[in-house]
Amino acid sequence: MFRLTTMRMKILVPVIGIVVVGYAVGFAIIFGRYRNQARDRVYGLLREAARHHALQIGSRLQNGLNVAVINAGLYRGVLQNRGSFSREVLVSVLRENLANRRLYGVWVVLEPDVLDGADAAWVGHPLFARSRGRFAPFWTQKDGAFSYTAIAGFEDESNPVNEFYWLSKRTGLPAITEPYADPDDSGTPMISLTAPITDAGGRVAGVSGADVNLSVLSKTVQELTSLDGGKAALVSEKGVWVAHPDPGMFARHVGTNHEDVQMLRCIAERRETIRHLVSPLLGREAVRIITPVRVGSAMQAWGLVPDLPEEEFFRDMKRAVVMTALLTLGLLFVLVVAVVLVVRRLTDPMRRVAAAMWAFGGGDLTQRVPVHSQDEVGSISQRFNEMAETLEIYNTRLEDEIRKRSEQLVQAEKLAALGQLVAGIAHEL
Repeated sequence: MFRLTTMRMKILVPVIGIVVVGYAVGFAIIFGRYRNQARDRVYGLLREAARHHALQIGSRLQNGLNVAVINAGLYRGVLQNRGSFSREVLVSVLRENLANRRLYGVWVVLEPDVLDGADAAWVGHPLFARSRGRFAPFWTQKDGAFSYTAIAGFEDESNPVNEFYWLSKRTGLPAITEPYADPDDSGTPMISLTAPITDAGGRVAGVSGADVNLSVLSKTVQELTSLDGGKAALVSEKGVWVAHPDPGMFARHVGTNHEDVQMLRCIAERRETIRHLVSPLLGREAVRIITPVRVGSAMQAWGLVPDLPEEEFFRDMKRAVVMTALLTLGLLFVLVVAVVLVVRRLTDPMRRVAAAMWAFGGGDLTQRVPVHSQDEVGSISQRFNEMAETLEIYNTRLEDEIRKRSEQLVQAEKLAALGQLVAGIAHEL
């Protein structure tokens, strides 16, 4: 068992222990506060960046919704002036919406005979043969080339693919569809931004829309959210990947695990939040910032979901913490050395007193302790020296007395022996 046998150790061990424990507790408190402040600061910056990116993405999509809303207003006027515009002119004007815009397609679908009451007369016309004369033009743009067809087969409201028409038709409000594959163009993944077309009586007489290719949208999302080591995705209100780093995930459901459910809840509530998770986008632990994306007056809620590796943002903080720890450890070492030197300076006079007392007790009455201070140790040393001086004087006197008595005793013994010798000689005579 360890025992403290010297005064120096009895002082050093508790003092150094208190210093080390105080250092550890203080460093833990300061580091905890610093880490929390740094984390809050980083999270604040990430929130602001995510909001900015969500605003940019919403603005890009707003362009498409604006096209749909403007066309809806245009056709509202056309319906109020029924028969004033030819179908060919309207189809040609519709194509102009694709100029200098990041849109995959634009289209208009009107109820039967609502435009000019002559759908039957256009059944055989190349522009409307596919839609059986119904006014439903659809322009698409690929690599700068325009393509035209008439939309058909959307009458079944229960078919999710036909949501592009029925969502605004049913609600009378601007809307964003869930991702779907374009049935008129070999399954191109896309979304539609739609607006209702109303007649003079306020009834929904059709729907106008603008389509966005999911591949282009996903590329835009990745460009706008280019963060160190991170990846971003766009999620619809119903939990479908609208934009994703992996094109194979387009229009697929995000999943049903706990994190996915929490993400969809935040998106539905249009609530911003930060979560820690093992990111399916990165394949490692990350920080996920769920930020609502608003697109004009569309009623649907989307969410921007950038996943960011936390270590990328806390690398500088960790480096600063390591440097601070090393610096403070160096200061702690200096402090411990200083404590040892101070304690040594304080205890050395006491050790000299103790050594002198041991030697004095062993018979060396010439031992003296140098007096270097006027404190308690100096007073003890002075008193010890005075005591030693007195005892040495007494011892000297005693030795002198003993020596004299011894000499007298030897002399007496010599005289006694001489007397006996003389007496013996006299007897013989």
